[in-house]
Amino acid sequence: MSEFQGDIANVASTFAGVTSKAAASRNLSRLKTAEGNIAAGTNQIELEESAARKSISRSLAQFQGSQAAARAHRGTSAGGSGFAIGDAATAQAADQAAIVESNAAAKEIALVAANQVEFEDPVLAALQGGLQGLDIGTQIASALIGEAEVQTVQHSTQLQNTGPVNVNAPPTFQNTISSVLNIPGLDIGQFLDLSGLTFD
Repeated sequence: MSEFQGDIANVASTFAGVTSKAAASRNLSRLKTAEGNIAAGTNQIELEESAARKSISRSLAQFQGSQAAARAHRGTSAGGSGFAIGDAATAQAADQAAIVESNAAAKEIALVAANQVEFEDPVLAALQGGLQGLDIGTQIASALIGEAEVQTVQHSTQLQNTGPVNVNAPPTFQNTISSVLNIPGLDIGQFLDLSGLTFD
């Protein structure tokens, strides 16, 4: 397994980077979505508030117009009570406008609260991705070791005859037989390309 330590570390590092970037990207997407929802909702609330204010103003204007017409019909002597009624209507319209404004503010607060963004922790995502990459890299290395083949290599070396006694002696050879474990290589770049990942 030690043959693949560097490759396994690269897989873990790459997975950590990918998951961290993915978490940051998701955070940004959620934030933009929330901002869009808040902007659209706020515009709707403002339109509703504006329509309600216009309705109150229109009703007040119609009431004041009818009161003015009534006073004109009755004559100026009835002006005192007519003006008092008009003032009361104006005060009531102001109260209604204040309620509309308060309701609009409450709706905006509720809108913002409903669109709170829960951010992912990119550091935690990187740790989780690194552990996942470590596990995957280890599995790949184990599979490659499982595919390993043992090859036997024989090597002969002729020994030198030394001294005057062994001048006419036949040559002597030393045979060495060794077993070599051939493990398939891991092309980390190709693996990451096939996985759709990028290795920095």
